Amino acid sequence: MKKLAFIFILLVFLLTACQANDPHGITLEEVLSSFEEQQLSLINSKVNKDHIFGMKLNRIRPSAYDIDGK
Repeated sequence: MKKLAFIFILLVFLLTACQANDPHGITLEEVLSSFEEQQLSLINSKVNKDHIFGMKLNRIRPSAYDIDGK
């Protein structure tokens, strides 16, 4: 009985761990439009590419914005 319970739990764990993630997650346009809906104005800013927040990740450079000068 313990073996059967262990195998069942292991099977459930493996099936939930192997689910595919949504590769199209959230887009920049969706984020920007949600800020506009909340009436928050974003100002595009530059981040030095040598700074950790300006480095590429998976060949994509992040976008940076300021809200109220912050």
